[in-house]
Amino acid sequence: MNVRSNGVVYIVGLFIALVIGVVLFVVRENVRAPLVSVKSSDTEKTLADRVVPQSAPASPTASGPSVPVPSPLPPVAPKETIPTVYYTSSGFAPSVLEVERGKTVRFVNKTQLSMRLLSNRDGGLNPYPAFDQTKSVGHNGVYEFTFTTPGTWSFKNQYDTKSVGVIVVK
Repeated sequence: MNVRSNGVVYIVGLFIALVIGVVLFVVRENVRAPLVSVKSSDTEKTLADRVVPQSAPASPTASGPSVPVPSPLPPVAPKETIPTVYYTSSGFAPSVLEVERGKTVRFVNKTQLSMRLLSNRDGGLNPYPAFDQTKSVGHNGVYEFTFTTPGTWSFKNQYDTKSVGVIVVK
């Protein structure tokens, strides 16, 4: 073999050794810190944090320093849900909703029609003018309103006045 082919063999050998070294390093690191899949109700998350096994606390007769055990995470408070009224082809569901004063109510349009909610003034009902929606929304559109005045408040869709709902604010 000539000098040129010896140099190529040497470089190829170094490259192969480097690739093997990187593969071994990655495999060794993954054995130390495996990825842990945690499923939540909405998504799947992968944690790249190192998994540290919990050890039992040292016994009182053991010599040397005791090993602290991590305390469990505090419970997560459930997310407060927003009361929701759906506007459907058969009207509002629920048609009557009771909420506490200061509570926000979400209205979701599940029809192909436009939805613009207005305080129902028909039949001698008390109007709640602040409730009136200023802009209509289409399919899956959302309108939210915070009820600050106690009472029984009737509402309707401006584009379908047969559909009526009631919010009772305590």
